[in-house]
Amino acid sequence: MLLVDGFILSHKRFLFHTGREQEAQCRILTPVTPRRFTVYVLPLLVWMLVIFGWSTDAGSAEHTRSWLQRLLSDLPLLRDLPPARILDIDYGIRKAAHITEYAILAVLAFRAVRRERQTFRDVDVWGVLLLCVAYAATDELHQLTVASRFGTVGDVLYDTFGAMVGVVACLWLTARATASPAPLDLMYSTAKSPPPPPA
Repeated sequence: MLLVDGFILSHKRFLFHTGREQEAQCRILTPVTPRRFTVYVLPLLVWMLVIFGWSTDAGSAEHTRSWLQRLLSDLPLLRDLPPARILDIDYGIRKAAHITEYAILAVLAFRAVRRERQTFRDVDVWGVLLLCVAYAATDELHQLTVASRFGTVGDVLYDTFGAMVGVVACLWLTARATASPAPLDLMYSTAKSPPPPPA
């Protein structure tokens, strides 16, 4: 009888301590409601369409270079730059854009995967990275079908690096948000701690 009572007591403590984790697991099985779709999934899909639009002729090097030349012509100190330097600046801006757009994609994908969950799962990292790398590869394949664009493996690497930056930022923010113990954990640790010795 004592063995059964001890098992029940330990099981109750386990359920009390892991209540938030089990609640989070239930949220995983909860279907995506229209509100959750609008808040978490729709921004991800919109940003993927934006990236797709930039992969058309509108985002070609000819367009960005002409825009850059017009911008530099309005700056007295930079209007006389040689064409080779303008090409270098345009190249840097385009690669920085690759990193930035996929860092944003990773952040939005991270939000869509986790939603309201407070716990961390491996899929939050590997699933997001796999999604970003796969979309980067298909995006470069799409550019092969555009006359003024060309797809490269190097751009996929830039995109992957941007996705890693976005995931690391999400993990850092998540760690900061969960650094302080939750009230439930404080209650459990207080219940386990022995009473102070008498004075």
